[in-house]
Amino acid sequence: MDTPPPPENLTRFDQVMRQLSKLFFLLGFVVICGQLWNLWKKPSLTDVPSITVTRTVPTATYWLYHWSAMELVLVTDGAATQDPCRKGIVGRFETVQCTLRFTDGTVVPWMSYANGRDRGWVEVHGRRYPLYGRGYVLLIRADGAKGESTMVHRATMPVFPAGAEGPALEAWMATDPLLAPLAPAFAAEP
Repeated sequence: MDTPPPPENLTRFDQVMRQLSKLFFLLGFVVICGQLWNLWKKPSLTDVPSITVTRTVPTATYWLYHWSAMELVLVTDGAATQDPCRKGIVGRFETVQCTLRFTDGTVVPWMSYANGRDRGWVEVHGRRYPLYGRGYVLLIRADGAKGESTMVHRATMPVFPAGAEGPALEAWMATDPLLAPLAPAFAAEP
């Protein structure tokens, strides 16, 4: 079926208004899509990690951190304590900021951000490491100054059973090439 031709009596004003209404509709659609994108990508409030288990021996310390969908094993080569963590703002991100204090005087500030889903990051002395899910190990060595950090992902890290995280973590540390040199220190202490 043929479409009828446009009426001849449309004025120039009517034609311009039709074109403008199409343009405004398209512009409105783009703005709405942009706002939805921003809402989806906007960081949610930072989850504060829970410390499932921690242990300090004379030459090393470890903490097992859990967020809603992420996990981090923080190990120090050298005995350390952690000051109470606090929330802060870095850029547009709400972060959890902590400080490790080693017995040799090394002070290591570190911070974490978790988006409430399954990703985030950990930053030590301006170096940012990604977190995507579980299986991450952050090793910080004391050096009398600011410390040295190494972060690795271990896809083979087991799920540590609730209530027995410490012994399971220490047994796994003994099998990990990065952490095996520290494992005897934990095994030697009851």
